Amino acid sequence: MSSSDSGATKVLPAPERRRALRPLLFFYLTLALLPIAAVSVVQGIERTRIDTANVHARLIQAARAAASDESDALLSTERLIQIVSGFDEVKRMTTGCNEALGAAFTSSRALLNLTRIDAAGAVVCSALPAERNVSVASLPLFQSARRASGFVFSGETRNPVLPKPVVSIMLPLKDSHGGFAGAIGADFDLQSLKRLLYSNPLPKGAVIALFDRSRHVLASTNSQMGKDIFAHASPDPASQDRLESSSDARGAGWTYVTTPLIGGAVFV
Repeated sequence: MSSSDSGATKVLPAPERRRALRPLLFFYLTLALLPIAAVSVVQGIERTRIDTANVHARLIQAARAAASDESDALLSTERLIQIVSGFDEVKRMTTGCNEALGAAFTSSRALLNLTRIDAAGAVVCSALPAERNVSVASLPLFQSARRASGFVFSGETRNPVLPKPVVSIMLPLKDSHGGFAGAIGADFDLQSLKRLLYSNPLPKGAVIALFDRSRHVLASTNSQMGKDIFAHASPDPASQDRLESSSDARGAGWTYVTTPLIGGAVFV
């Protein structure tokens, strides 16, 4: 071989050349696949966002569906109270007041009593005789009614005459000068609300509960779970219809939505 041959370019054997090309091919292949991978990641994030939005929508729908029957029952009660408040014998607390309240009371399955309360807080007329001449002047609900222009609601309470837990309702009445002239009072049966909860079809494993502003669970499709899940639920209007998180006694995570039901006093 001549001296000119010694300066020629060295050619690698075929196996070594293939090994040298592999990193380069891998690099170009990675570059080619990066847009596809990026699109897949974006699609995955979007699917997660859509799934979360769907869960949110289903939870709100379930809460509102559960609340609709209860709202209908309560609206019927409010209409009945408004009708009763227009009876002359009830407004004036004259003869026939007890009978008028009794007739209205028997027309509603959800009510446990109807009363006419004077401006001093004395129960002058009542559908149930045992509650006549009782004073409610010291009750926070009556004090709220004195200042209100429309219906006021309690959370869960115990009527001293009735053996059942109730939600109490009062409609303040005004005299001809706009002054406070007492109220129409009603006790709503919480058990009837609980029965309405069970009448709504639920997804497997779901829990629905009614709770008041003190986060006390009034009724639930699962009593213990309801207490655990909604122990920190907020009655703040800004917190309604939003996804919230909680856990039960076993540490299992839950996602829930709340919506107001009774005058901002009871939630589902």
